Amino acid sequence: MELKNAKDEIMACEGANQDLEGNDINNASKNTTPSLGSVMTIVWTKLSKNPNFYACFLGIMWSLVADRWHFVLPNIVKECISIMSKAGSGIGMFTIDFEF
Repeated sequence: MELKNAKDEIMACEGANQDLEGNDINNASKNTTPSLGSVMTIVWTKLSKNPNFYACFLGIMWSLVADRWHFVLPNIVKECISIMSKAGSGIGMFTIDFEF
């Protein structure tokens, strides 16, 4: 019985320019690729919410400035950074958000 009903629905949809859900085939939206600008906007907003991004950016900036003008970190700061890096590298992967 179900097979006959499904077959009747398919036959009815073939002549009506509709798919099985009743959507009009002629007005169906086509899959288009998003523009580079919109993709970059989404990426930037996701990066701006991630504290790891800020940490990496500030670390690179500090590295460039310290190398250029020969700044040296105080010993206590070096030890704190070492402790945080050892603890943070293990759990850092869990802070990344992969929602699209």
